[in-house]
Amino acid sequence: MAGVNNPPNLKPLIDAQSAEQALDFSWLKSIAAGNKLKLEKANTDLAAVHESVNSSSAATQNAVTQSVVDSAAATNAARDLVISELTQQVSTLTTAVNAVPKSPIKSIQRGVTLMQGEHWKEINISTVDLSKSVIISSFESAQYSGAYSVIPMVRFKNASVIRISQNSPANSDLSWEVIEYV
Repeated sequence: MAGVNNPPNLKPLIDAQSAEQALDFSWLKSIAAGNKLKLEKANTDLAAVHESVNSSSAATQNAVTQSVVDSAAATNAARDLVISELTQQVSTLTTAVNAVPKSPIKSIQRGVTLMQGEHWKEINISTVDLSKSVIISSFESAQYSGAYSVIPMVRFKNASVIRISQNSPANSDLSWEVIEYV
């Protein structure tokens, strides 16, 4: 049997962390769709210019050829602009993804304490946020006090101290673990 003193419900903490890790990529899809439309328009314009060149007379061929060159340059400029915008958006997205914590666990502290006939013992730990922390413990004790087993219990005394207590002084080995969530 183990004495455990945990906050009543960790699910809201874990759900909140999971929600922070979820990213909405819809804005990137809408920008990519807009860039695709720009490229399609530039290609349509280029096709129209090509068709115009093919149907024009020899006298206007040079002017049309210059128009084709100008349209190709405009298409290349539009393509370069789309590539530049996408590169910037990928950089922004990469930064956002790297900022998301990789684990919902902020810290873990562990220890083993030997109770040698004491009613209680206090152990200093690194400071934790009590609203986001739990204690997990297990013990081994072969001693009994009358009709009752000696069961050590662990709880937070404050943010930097845990207190182990037992109903009767006995020799007990207690393993404990303090987990603090993000």
